[in-house]
Amino acid sequence: MGRLGLVFALNLGFAILEVFGGFWTDSVAILSDALHDFGDAFAIGLTVVLERLSLRSSDKRYSYGYRRYSAAAALITGLVLALGSAWILSESVPRLWQPQAPHADGMLILAFLGVGVNGFAMWRVSKGTSLSEKMILWHLLEDVLGWVAVLIGAVVIKLTGWVQIDALLGCGIAIWILFNVLRNLRGVLSVFLQEVPSAVDFEALESKVRAVPGVCELHHSHLWSMDGDRHVFTAHLVVDASLSVAAVAELKKKVKTLLREDGVVEATLEVEPQGSDCVDPRHQD
Repeated sequence: MGRLGLVFALNLGFAILEVFGGFWTDSVAILSDALHDFGDAFAIGLTVVLERLSLRSSDKRYSYGYRRYSAAAALITGLVLALGSAWILSESVPRLWQPQAPHADGMLILAFLGVGVNGFAMWRVSKGTSLSEKMILWHLLEDVLGWVAVLIGAVVIKLTGWVQIDALLGCGIAIWILFNVLRNLRGVLSVFLQEVPSAVDFEALESKVRAVPGVCELHHSHLWSMDGDRHVFTAHLVVDASLSVAAVAELKKKVKTLLREDGVVEATLEVEPQGSDCVDPRHQD
């Protein structure tokens, strides 16, 4: 079982436990979190399926492969998390004026379990690098912080009887998570919109290519990402007209090796001898 498969099993199993724990403690907050965790489990399960699909090689249907399915998983997961955070806010705000008094001892027990299970799952997912795994990490961080809030709330309720603390902490965490998820969703959308990857300095990359011996000029250069980690680069290289076919092949090899340092896994380079006309009009750049 992979990282995400294990996290899915832990999340679903603990969500089921939360349902029973919510009725046992008579805590609407825990029952609400159970529903939220079921949503997380759905998102993680979908990510597992799409991540496996994204590992398929290219074919006649997807000439670049299936890597965009990983980004699609991140997009769907982020939307589910954003909706879940908004739902938590809608549940937490009314409790500021209509507080409930749950079973504090039961909340403490479930809170310790919640922090442990979700903390372990979060540690496992933190080893991943894909966009979808990074988005799942925010799901799990939300769960960990949610249970820390339940733990703090249970202690405060036991010591002071101030039951509104649970709703206050819930609102604060939901707003913080929502802000970060929206910021990450912006990164996912940039992949679909074929924006230049933020981790790559495009102008510096072009300068490095121009500095390769034999390259006289570079134009019609484009850079985008398939999944946030693997990038695609295309360009027209104007080369010294005196270069032989073998020398041009060696030059292209050097350029592609250079591009791999910036995460480019696919590079298409059209070579134009110096002094020749480019058939592609400039306005299409």
